[in-house]
Amino acid sequence: MASKFAILLDGGFVTKKLQTKLGRFPNANNVQQECNRIIQSSHLAGRDLLRIYFYDASPAKDKLKNPVDGSALDLSATAEFKQHVSLLDTLELMPNFAV
Repeated sequence: MASKFAILLDGGFVTKKLQTKLGRFPNANNVQQECNRIIQSSHLAGRDLLRIYFYDASPAKDKLKNPVDGSALDLSATAEFKQHVSLLDTLELMPNFAV
């Protein structure tokens, strides 16, 4: 019986690194490709993947008020919020991933 291994990904770190590498916000396929690169490592030869754990906080969806000018900002309406939610929702449905 082959030993098993798990990949633990800090979502914030991986997202920032891939964003720098790709020049845009990464999607679930980009994260999967990075995991495939890790799985192909010679250090893991002969071992079976147990699971990929992607841990990250849920994006903030608060409504904020600027204390200086009183303007309002709805975080759940921002592009960043939508990108993070989409990434987490898509990863959750992928095989071997636990979010």
